Amino acid sequence: VLLRPRDGATLSAVAAAAYMSGDTALASLAAARAAALDPGTNGENLRLAALAAAANGEASAARAHLATLTEAFPGAASETA
Repeated sequence: VLLRPRDGATLSAVAAAAYMSGDTALASLAAARAAALDPGTNGENLRLAALAAAANGEASAARAHLATLTEAFPGAASETA
C-alpha cells in the first residue's frame, strides 16, 4: 500500500485480508478507497465496500455503496442480496 497508494487491486486485497482477520475498520477504509479508485469489472470492489461497511456498523455507508453498485452494475446487486 505504501508503494501503490492509488492501486485499487492492492487496496482491495488489503480490505479482503482485513475483513477475513476481523479488522472491520481497516476493511471498510481500504474497501471504500478501492471502490473509489476502481469499482471493479463487475462491481466487486463496491460489493466489498458495502460488506465491509456493514460489518463495521456503518449502515449508511453500506447502503450508499450498495446503491452505487445497483446503479453501475444492475445485475451485480442481486448477487449480493
